[in-house]
Amino acid sequence: MQFRDYRRKMGWTLQAAAERMGTIDASTIARHEIGRCLPRAEELLLYEQLTGGEVTAQDFIAQRQLFNSNPAKARKRVGARTIDRAKKGALA
Repeated sequence: MQFRDYRRKMGWTLQAAAERMGTIDASTIARHEIGRCLPRAEELLLYEQLTGGEVTAQDFIAQRQLFNSNPAKARKRVGARTIDRAKKGALA
């Protein structure tokens, strides 16, 4: 199960999940959820403990592989807002 799905099932916001994790902030959890980066070993243990084993390292690895193969699709799957780099430069 993806952590985002578990978090939503529990009714937690990113901030609420971060408070439960203790050592991870909400933006880091968001990056883990979309697969932008993999959690460190100690963070993987925290995720597994927090979810009672429903979320495993394999879930994060699968999300990372999806992100690597198609970052826009991975972001869309979790509802992350994507900004085209060209548009981002125009906004600055």
